[in-house]
Amino acid sequence: MDRYLGLARRDARRLFKLPKAERVRLVATHGRSISGICEYTRDYQSTVKLNVDLRWTWPALRDMAAHEAYPGHHVHQTTREWEYLHGDFPREAAVSLAACPMGPVEEGIGENAMWFLGWDRTPEDRMTLALNRLRWGTEVNLAFMVHRDEPRRELLRYAMHSGLVDWKQAVRDVRYARNRMWASYAFCYWYGTAMIRKQFLKMDGDPALFDVLYWRPHTVRTLTTAFRRL
Repeated sequence: MDRYLGLARRDARRLFKLPKAERVRLVATHGRSISGICEYTRDYQSTVKLNVDLRWTWPALRDMAAHEAYPGHHVHQTTREWEYLHGDFPREAAVSLAACPMGPVEEGIGENAMWFLGWDRTPEDRMTLALNRLRWGTEVNLAFMVHRDEPRRELLRYAMHSGLVDWKQAVRDVRYARNRMWASYAFCYWYGTAMIRKQFLKMDGDPALFDVLYWRPHTVRTLTTAFRRL
């Protein structure tokens, strides 16, 4: 993971002019319900926590490095702090809230991070990206199933068959879907990814897209409006 963070940082700096002081620290965690998370503090510093209890493939670690750090959440938060301190970001735009209209923008950036880096060229990387889409589509459907009060055994069965995961991972996915806040957040991954990837492919990696995504505060509605102007 350390190696992929270094490679992602190198490639992200070809796309973005980042502060020299920015850094990511990698920490191993155990027994968490999440696979990984980026905890941004301030002064362009983040801690990426990786759940080492899970079985990781090399392509999945590459995706995690891109999603959580470069050019995903860490870079996004870094640019926000820079604009708040040196630009014209309003104070409220410097705050990140989970399960709010900013969520699809933030997770859409993270889920498309490998595409931004051009890390979608090997069969293994493309398979990882496809599995990510399958996972979040499954999570959205699981959220609807929970809302309909379907039995837990049906949720687990669907999670395994639709998400192509084993029993242990299915239990984690169902637990996610049965949490009211995180169930709603699954939609941020699914729809945010689709909205941003469509524009990315349309613009063929034009830097103007990154200017809008990273250097301006957006909700879903304001980003949609900004995309129409590009």
